Amino acid sequence: MQGIVCLGVRVSWVEVYLVENAPWNIGSERQEFIGVGAHLFAIACKRSFEAGCEGCVAFDANTGLVDYYVRALRAEAMGANRLFIATPRAKQLVDTYFEEGGT
Repeated sequence: MQGIVCLGVRVSWVEVYLVENAPWNIGSERQEFIGVGAHLFAIACKRSFEAGCEGCVAFDANTGLVDYYVRALRAEAMGANRLFIATPRAKQLVDTYFEEGGT
């Protein structure tokens, strides 16, 4: 297992409650696999499309990771630590990490 994501479908978005990389996939110097975190968010985006939520995903980020998520995932801020991934970016993530797409 390279990582885990816990999510739930809301009325019009998917809520990500937890995203964790395996310890050997954390840190730029010792990562066994690169992109595991983004792939986990792509899974959430794919589930959002499947549920009719247009790929929208929302999550609360640890304060120290907000800038990272904005930069790496192009997540958008809804509040201090509240972020979301909108449809256009969700489509890009799904298309990148799933051969068959998902949109």
